[in-house]
Amino acid sequence: MVKNCLISERYLDDGNSIISLTDFQNECIKKFNNDARIKYKELRKCPLCEYLNFTLIAKKDHYGFSVDTVVCDRCGLIFSLKQMTDESIAIFYSEYYRGIYEGTVKPQRQHYSEYLRHKKIPKFLGKDSVIVEIGTGAGRNLLKYKKNNLKHYGFDFDEEYIDFGKKTFGLNLYVGGIDRAQSLGIKADYIILTHVLEHTNDPIKFLTDIKRIMNDKAILNIYVPCRSLLLTGGGGTGFDLLGTLQNAHNFLFDEFTLKYMALAAGYRYSCVLGGHIVMSKNRFGIGNAGEIENMLKDRKRGNKVINFLIFCEKMVPLKNKIIPLRLRSHLHSLYYLFKPFEMLKMYLVFRRGMFLY
Repeated sequence: MVKNCLISERYLDDGNSIISLTDFQNECIKKFNNDARIKYKELRKCPLCEYLNFTLIAKKDHYGFSVDTVVCDRCGLIFSLKQMTDESIAIFYSEYYRGIYEGTVKPQRQHYSEYLRHKKIPKFLGKDSVIVEIGTGAGRNLLKYKKNNLKHYGFDFDEEYIDFGKKTFGLNLYVGGIDRAQSLGIKADYIILTHVLEHTNDPIKFLTDIKRIMNDKAILNIYVPCRSLLLTGGGGTGFDLLGTLQNAHNFLFDEFTLKYMALAAGYRYSCVLGGHIVMSKNRFGIGNAGEIENMLKDRKRGNKVINFLIFCEKMVPLKNKIIPLRLRSHLHSLYYLFKPFEMLKMYLVFRRGMFLY
């Protein structure tokens, strides 16, 4: 059952984008909206806790796409009620995604200049470590591992970006995903998922499948957009919830749902900070059922999440008034000041290269 509780009138489906788009982006959006090949499936239960009751909080995203966003009344997961089928996803990412979201279908070298300067890597990696990134794009997160002469592999379904990363930076990149990595016989010591998990249709299955390419003591480092950061900022266009919602993202996690997802997929997490979670395999092979059940004793978490989002929405005019535009993409860092123990745990895991993936 789905009940309505829109965050505000800004979230009505009026077709209007909240950001300035180029003519090229608008043309890509128009083609996508008129593409008869794009099909959707409506979810009947929460992808995390399988609860059947949701609350509708938004009917569009920040590009103006018609997107019904709901909150699970039980676990508080925020997700798109209607998600593209697997066939439609393949079309979307191969033909529309880069044009709509980046305004170009070709990678630009200047976008990689910052990453070319980084050389620090996590302290736990040795000279024989194997690093894998799924959803690598052109491999910018792998540049520092190549500089340190570490064995690295990047996987993505965008052939042009893979080709760009191979030819421009000499990175070890392949077209494909987990299945392709497994076919190469890769066993990773360190796996990076940067802004990938929110794009999947089934995050628990995705995390379960990725174990096939992990060594027993491998570390999985995940970063996703995070509901927990919305009050202080969100980063980029995500200064508020509407700026964070987009049709390419099926999920918006928070620290609670990230922990729940990790346990349900059979992992143990060492630290969680905003949208950043570091995990390793659970040696028992499955999630701790008792721990999961204890997390869901509070059956009203959905209401708490919605109340938080409504409060954040009320704060938007004040933030827009007092915070300069140039600072908004960095304001979410204030959230970390309220999590000193998690910051310390994250540091102890990585020692260096902490937020550089």
